[in-house]
Amino acid sequence: MRRAGQTPSDVVTAVVAPLGARLPASALGWARARVSRVAKPIAARWRAALCVAGCAAAVACWDGPTSALDPIPVVSLTLVEGDSVQVASVTITTPGDSVVPDRGVPVPAGSVQLEIEDDSGQVWPLAPTTTLGKFTAAMSPRRGARYQLRGSVMGRAIAVETRAPTVFALTTPEADTITAADTAPCAGSYGGVCVPYAVDAEDGLAVIFTVTNGAHEREYVFADQGQIHWITRSDDVRDLFAIALVSAGRPEARWLGNREEVLVTFGVNLVVRRKLYIP
Repeated sequence: MRRAGQTPSDVVTAVVAPLGARLPASALGWARARVSRVAKPIAARWRAALCVAGCAAAVACWDGPTSALDPIPVVSLTLVEGDSVQVASVTITTPGDSVVPDRGVPVPAGSVQLEIEDDSGQVWPLAPTTTLGKFTAAMSPRRGARYQLRGSVMGRAIAVETRAPTVFALTTPEADTITAADTAPCAGSYGGVCVPYAVDAEDGLAVIFTVTNGAHEREYVFADQGQIHWITRSDDVRDLFAIALVSAGRPEARWLGNREEVLVTFGVNLVVRRKLYIP
């Protein structure tokens, strides 16, 4: 069974990495070329970014950066439907040709003043956690609502907006628990067990699937030709998650900071969970 404490955000974070922590010099230069422009969405792959890691010793080195490259603050926040607490990562990029550190450096809590506001005027501040570079907001996104992330990081202003999709449902299989009765012969030459699926989703959403077991281990599955492929048999009851991501072509997909040189990922993911029991 699913362990207590595993949330949709845990699953989303495992399959959708935060915005890059380490950038090549060319990427830093590219970001600077947009300094004079107002924040706008960029087309980028969700999986192309590196995961964020913290190092307490490194913070002291970068607390007052003196590098001529002037490392850029990076804010990664994806609101996840169904979670009562949202988690943001705030780091400083490191150039790709640097020796250490090789990942983003956590930004000290005192240098981060951010809050989320919805279209009704309700505000949730991002509060620091015991993990360096991690901040949380006690809220859960509503479908169809618009959200603004605003404030500053290291004295650099941020003001970006996103919208939660309105429609997303897994219509096939319909039952809360997917069993062997829901399987079908696999199309093409795919192996494993295949489950036909159908979703009802608004335009511009990309849907991915993942399976997790009681040990929080993620199993690789993928969707193609109307089927979820590579599902393994198991005597355990597992969780299958259908995750709706805002595709790169939509305005809510991803934002590249603003004139203050801050890279920001701010979006909303919808998550549908089904139990999976196929012994």
